[in-house]
Amino acid sequence: MRAAFICGVFGAATVASAAPPPIITPVANVAPARSPTTDETRLAASLIDLIHPDQEMFESNMKGWEAVARKTAEADPLYAKLESEYPGTINAAIENSRPAAGEYSRDFVRKAKARKTRIFASSLTGPELQQLMDFFRQPVGQRFVLKMQQPTEVNDFAEGVVARAETDAPLTSDELQG
Repeated sequence: MRAAFICGVFGAATVASAAPPPIITPVANVAPARSPTTDETRLAASLIDLIHPDQEMFESNMKGWEAVARKTAEADPLYAKLESEYPGTINAAIENSRPAAGEYSRDFVRKAKARKTRIFASSLTGPELQQLMDFFRQPVGQRFVLKMQQPTEVNDFAEGVVARAETDAPLTSDELQG
C-alpha cells in the first residue's frame, strides 16, 4: 500500500517536473511573413509529416521523458532509499506515470507539428515547399530524415562538436553518407 502511494506521488511529481523535453525550441512571437495559401499550408503539413512522423516524434518524446524521470529519481536521495528498501519502486512509478506522460507527449506532437506547419507555410512558397518534398522523397533526403530521427546523447554530441572544432577536421565520407 505504501509503495503504491509513493508510486502515485512520484508519478504526479514526475509528470509535473520531468515532462518530455521538446524536440523543437519554440520561437517566441514569430509573425508570419505573409498569409499562406491553402495549398502552401497543405504542402507544409505534408512536409512536416514526411520529416517528423507522428509516431517517431511521440516515441522520441517518451524516451526523453523516461530518461529524465529515471535520472531525476535516481539522483534524489529519498527515491534512492525507497528503491533500496522496495526494489522496483522507480520502475513502478515510471510505469504508473506513463499514461499521463503519453497524453502530454501526443498533445505536444500535435502542437509542435501545427506550429511548424504554420511557420513553413508562411515562410516558404508553394514551389519551395514542393522542392523540399521532392528532396525528402529521394534516397539522400530519406537518409537525412533517418539521421535526424536517430537519438543523440546531447553531451556526446556536444563533445564531438568541440573535438571537431579543435582539430578543424573535415567531415568524413562516412559521416556525410550515413
